Amino acid sequence: MQDKELVALCHQGQTAEYALLVERYQRLIFGLALQLLKSREEAEDATQEAFIRVYQQIEKNSNIDFLPYAKRVVANLCLDRLRRRQIEANYVAGTHPTEGIEHRTPERTILEQDEKQALRRALASLQPMYQEVLLLCYVAELPYQQIADRLQLPLSVVKNRIYRGKRLLKDAYLQKQGGCEDGLCASK
Repeated sequence: MQDKELVALCHQGQTAEYALLVERYQRLIFGLALQLLKSREEAEDATQEAFIRVYQQIEKNSNIDFLPYAKRVVANLCLDRLRRRQIEANYVAGTHPTEGIEHRTPERTILEQDEKQALRRALASLQPMYQEVLLLCYVAELPYQQIADRLQLPLSVVKNRIYRGKRLLKDAYLQKQGGCEDGLCASK
């Protein structure tokens, strides 16, 4: 049975069908989480939480493309955990994130937050195949060959997607920041 059919049945309340989707993609989603977090326990938690969130979304909306959506959810959860790790590491080391930054003003902080939010929106606007390789390359910091092995793609395809994904991300970011005219960025 196709994913879309299973999602439609889950949306109608047939929860047993969701177990089929979880079984079908659990290893893949867990593998992505493990690559990003590098901790088996955290990856298991993130995977479980991702499947719960995906199910909650399916209850509301039956038009979900299951695998790309599940990948996006687990990647976002992993990014949140990595950010938390960094904050905790700074706290344990005795450094407050704002220590040593005399020039930080409320205006600068707001601008930086706006830029991060715009970058996240730009990334979310990309096709899942570009989101996936960019996250694995720049967040998980995996070499191209490991990304190719993980995604079971030729190395040349991974390199192409990263190159194209970076250009698309830049264009989407500039467009969301108002740096493009008529939807066409100057970098093209």
